[in-house]
Amino acid sequence: MACLDTSFLIDLIRSGASTRRRRATGMLRKMLASGEHLTTSRFNVAELLVGVYRSDDPERELRSVDALLQNMTVLEFGPEAARWTFWGRTPRTGPGGGSRCGPGGGRDLGGAPRHTR
Repeated sequence: MACLDTSFLIDLIRSGASTRRRRATGMLRKMLASGEHLTTSRFNVAELLVGVYRSDDPERELRSVDALLQNMTVLEFGPEAARWTFWGRTPRTGPGGGSRCGPGGGRDLGGAPRHTR
């Protein structure tokens, strides 16, 4: 399971043939080829939507975001996840494990790698 962060997701929906888009697309292909289950957090979706509504063409951008998220699981962030994130504890790693999907974490809530650019 791979947890994709906001920067990576933005790179995927970037218009044109930018280096960042090519790099993100290549990484995505590798993840899919290896059977990774794609996820992102509810916070990342919220950040994408802020960009949608600040854009010059919100309808087009919303279609792009919806298409991107269509085959992805969005991880919820409830009280238990908050405890794990802010206390650095998870069932898998115990105290100080730092297993999370978000700033500073290299892994999502299930212990899977978090992908950033």
